[in-house]
Amino acid sequence: MIYYGGTFRNFYSRCLRILTGGMVFFCVVSGCVTEERVSERNVRMRYINLSIVFDYMVSTDPEARQVRKKRKEIVTALDDIERVLMTEPDMQKRKSLSEKRRDYSEQMQSLYGREEYYKRKFLQDMNRAIDDVAVRMRIDYVFNIGEGLVYSRKEFDVTEQVLQELRKVKKRNAPQSR
Repeated sequence: MIYYGGTFRNFYSRCLRILTGGMVFFCVVSGCVTEERVSERNVRMRYINLSIVFDYMVSTDPEARQVRKKRKEIVTALDDIERVLMTEPDMQKRKSLSEKRRDYSEQMQSLYGREEYYKRKFLQDMNRAIDDVAVRMRIDYVFNIGEGLVYSRKEFDVTEQVLQELRKVKKRNAPQSR
């Protein structure tokens, strides 16, 4: 056992303080170097409204539009059934409504899988378009407008550029009619 000016515990705490001080010094020095590098060039940050882009993707895809429409119809029907079930005194009608509610719930489950498929597909397309716009415009960071962004000037919004990129991709991938 090594002793340094007292007990082993004093030695351990002194080493820990030296190590912590060294880490703090290293972090401060490396942080300063990073700040100098960042300030040497302008960091380009922009934002996007992903909900607008996602709504655009759904509205331009006929199958996804159909799934969204069917889901809204089922949700409305389920709400109506729930409202009637709360006030309906006739047990026979309540039983019939409960069966309809179960059928609609099963339909919702099948729609859920299709919605998830379209979400994954659209997110892949959106990520590709965002990457293309960011590379073309030499952007360092792109934020979603609703995710922690408190303020930004309109000139930094790249939503329109991403929508244009998605339109270009859709035209390139569209079957050629002859």
